[in-house]
Amino acid sequence: MGYTDELLHRVQSIEFGILKDFKDFCQKSRLHYFLIGGTLLGAVRHGGFIPWDDDIDVGMERSEYERFIRIWQEKHWETQGKYYLQCKEIDEKTPMPYAKLRRNGTVFIEKETVDTDQHKGFFIDIFPFDFIPSKVSVLFRLKYIFFKFLTIVSEYKNGYRGFSNNAKRLLCFAFSGLSFKTINRFQYRFMTQFRDSGCNCITSIASGYGYMRHCSEKSNFCGGGSILFCGEQFECPVDNDRYLTHLFGPHYMELPPIEKRVTNHNVLSIQFPEESD
Repeated sequence: MGYTDELLHRVQSIEFGILKDFKDFCQKSRLHYFLIGGTLLGAVRHGGFIPWDDDIDVGMERSEYERFIRIWQEKHWETQGKYYLQCKEIDEKTPMPYAKLRRNGTVFIEKETVDTDQHKGFFIDIFPFDFIPSKVSVLFRLKYIFFKFLTIVSEYKNGYRGFSNNAKRLLCFAFSGLSFKTINRFQYRFMTQFRDSGCNCITSIASGYGYMRHCSEKSNFCGGGSILFCGEQFECPVDNDRYLTHLFGPHYMELPPIEKRVTNHNVLSIQFPEESD
């Protein structure tokens, strides 16, 4: 299905509501986060969403991310009925090595997720940021490739079938005997291997952009930056220009060609909260 301007605006409105509730939860729990990726680019360049964007990304330093999940589980009764926190720590079958905060009573079905065994409501993505050396070894790079492959295997085991070629499908089938527990253990250990190493840089290893493009000093992400997004203040990196230049290049303030102004998701079905009551 394609978006009309009105439909996209309604999608963004629901996602913004999730982001605001996430922010309120973090403030009450004394947790810190930061806008990242296209969400931060939208805040800097447009004051809110990139006009054609249909998702929201935030990051949390690993210790904050784990505290967030723990506190959410302890106090979930405060938001019970409205949200579902989808992450490996709560449901080991969750395919992605990061969290999605999903709105109950909604439907946001993408082509590749239509047959998956998971919650399919509207969501925002919450990425853990882990410590990493400024220069990584060849062994790290090889393990990173395997880490990404195991994410695809997890998706396959969960019901994803949007693979572009038969070779990838056969590889996933060959490794599908690995348990979710085994996959999750390897991924967690890989992402957190430099936790107590004294490294100064952190990055989102699970991000689709790749670990190098998010990489920056911890003080830049966790230094108390703030920015307006759709009229409300949210936490962000201290030096947004440095981060966005590293992620998108020096001309990130320029609009892309019209043919590249497209949404990130191939959506088949949408159901808003008032339609499912």
